[in-house]
Amino acid sequence: MRAGAGLIHNLLAFSRKQPLALPPERREILTVAEDDNPYEACNRRQLEFARQLADDVTLIALSDGTADGAGGTQDLVQRTREAGGAVELIDVKKLRG
Repeated sequence: MRAGAGLIHNLLAFSRKQPLALPPERREILTVAEDDNPYEACNRRQLEFARQLADDVTLIALSDGTADGAGGTQDLVQRTREAGGAVELIDVKKLRG
């Protein structure tokens, strides 16, 4: 599924009205083993955190469609789909005009 201009407009409008920073009591520091990929660990934690907060998860991702390896955007897209979540992709190539 591809996100349309209306979704992008609404997302930007929402982000301007809402504070985006988490309060200190909700923040966490992610630590990873020396042999672990920190970006992949971050993707795992983001998805885990989202699933703790909601029964249904939708990832909204900016992507140029290239395979970017473990810990990249496509990794998180795949993990979200495998977990039963929905994915809305915003194609960066179309935004460049």
